[in-house]
Amino acid sequence: YFWSGVAWKDYLFHVGNEHALLSIFFCHPLNPYTKFERFVLEWLQVTATCCWIVLFQQKLKQIHAEKEHDEASPIHDVIFLYVHVTLPLSIVQAILRFIARESGRPDGKLERCCGRRCLCVVQWFLMGWWFLVVSSLSSLCYKVIVNPGPWNNYGQDSVHLEHTYNLTLCSVLQGYSMWFILDQILPNDLHRCPWTFGFWSKWRRERREAD
Repeated sequence: YFWSGVAWKDYLFHVGNEHALLSIFFCHPLNPYTKFERFVLEWLQVTATCCWIVLFQQKLKQIHAEKEHDEASPIHDVIFLYVHVTLPLSIVQAILRFIARESGRPDGKLERCCGRRCLCVVQWFLMGWWFLVVSSLSSLCYKVIVNPGPWNNYGQDSVHLEHTYNLTLCSVLQGYSMWFILDQILPNDLHRCPWTFGFWSKWRRERREAD
């Protein structure tokens, strides 16, 4: 993380290469995790978020109603959405990003253990599997929205697309915003002791090592 020696420049470089959205535009050309891979994964993330909300909207409302004893709280709604929508999809996305980052890195542990070709096959197999899952969810969403059936009480339960759009937007923005917080508190370099937590902790360690 210690590149130029100027803290704010190194942090901007770090954000431009690691943030899910900003890295699509600003990641370094030599980064093994390419802009195309980032764009594909982010598109699948947004699509999956929308599908998840459409398919499980009624269930989420039911859980929400069971847990909510007081009047509606915006903070409670944000936390509820993060736990039940943003977090599960973020975990899947984090696994796919990790595989994509390790692929093409000769110094990476996974590539040394599995081999470059094997790791590339695993990476694109997982991305293809995720694409098929999201495509299937999209088809189900279209059925839920358009066709009457027991899933929507034969057309009596209307699907509010504007509400779905707002929930999707909120969930996606949660992921983009929470990255800045998690980037400062999650451990990195787990194979080295003592652990460093967040960007600044690792940046200071690398500065001391460079000196």
